[in-house]
Amino acid sequence: MLRPSWCVLASLAAFAASSVGARDLSVIKREGRLDVVTVGDSPFEADLLRGFARSIGAELHLDVVDSAQLALAAVSAGRADVAAGGLLASRDSAAIVFSEEVFPGRVVIVTRKPAPPLQFIEQLRTERLAAPPEAAQALAAAKVSRVEAARDAQAALERLRGGGASAVAMPLFDALRARARDPELQLGAYLGARQSVGFALRTADGELAKALNQHLTALRSSTSWRLLIGRHFANFGFEELVRAKLSEGS
Repeated sequence: MLRPSWCVLASLAAFAASSVGARDLSVIKREGRLDVVTVGDSPFEADLLRGFARSIGAELHLDVVDSAQLALAAVSAGRADVAAGGLLASRDSAAIVFSEEVFPGRVVIVTRKPAPPLQFIEQLRTERLAAPPEAAQALAAAKVSRVEAARDAQAALERLRGGGASAVAMPLFDALRARARDPELQLGAYLGARQSVGFALRTADGELAKALNQHLTALRSSTSWRLLIGRHFANFGFEELVRAKLSEGS
């Protein structure tokens, strides 16, 4: 049985962490340092935040942790300015605010060639499906109960490659990263309500959040955005993001 989505647990951890005084934009500019913590290796978000740091005259300092709980707690406690790593935006904590959307926060069904992509939710009920905890809510909403829980998205994909599963339900962000490394993976149906992946900051750091949002808005309206997507997710990345935004979910 799948565990609850980590975004709920992460939000509770962030709420419990003690909030510290703001280390806002003026301090970051003066010190020339933007401290970022990310859940796992996230080159796309690191690249995006490196560009933002450069725009405010700062150098990016990156730390990697194993879970969203640790990343959000680091921001709330003042050990980092920004948290990244495919974090689903949430308003559960008064101490944490999220940036504008970086990625659509969808759950997608992944298969591997020669198996065809699964485009309809009804097809899932006859598949051997593996999924990480992040997919639990979307699968429950789609009334898909025949699921083997995996530790994380990588573990679910290992089952798919090894023949222990015929399909995987996983966050789009992780799926695109995996697809860039393994072209045999195929993305199919989307599940669940549309959510947003963003960067987490302290609520007190309002000027930093404002500057980051302005940077994201300007970047998305420029040709650099599509080039950035292509560099990290190959040619299919931009089209898949459009499909994720247009799909209705279940």
